[in-house]
Amino acid sequence: ARPRARFNHTAFSVVAGLAGAGFIGLGLLGLMDGGAFLRPLLSTGTLGELFSAGTLPLLYLAVGLKVGSELAGLLASISEFEAAD
Repeated sequence: ARPRARFNHTAFSVVAGLAGAGFIGLGLLGLMDGGAFLRPLLSTGTLGELFSAGTLPLLYLAVGLKVGSELAGLLASISEFEAAD
């Protein structure tokens, strides 16, 4: 919406790092619990209820934040490169 606005690369790098660390952290918690990497930690509820997927929504949130912040950084870098030409 504002092509001349400066892009804050640091903020998106922090979001990408925290999202990646969150994904790895959830995986390691499954290992420490005596199971496998990314083992579901929360019990699965009743089908159709809001909290019935265990830790899967948390994993999807971490992946979505990581991919989204990396893509935003890539697009900002491309637009800054084209603006410099």
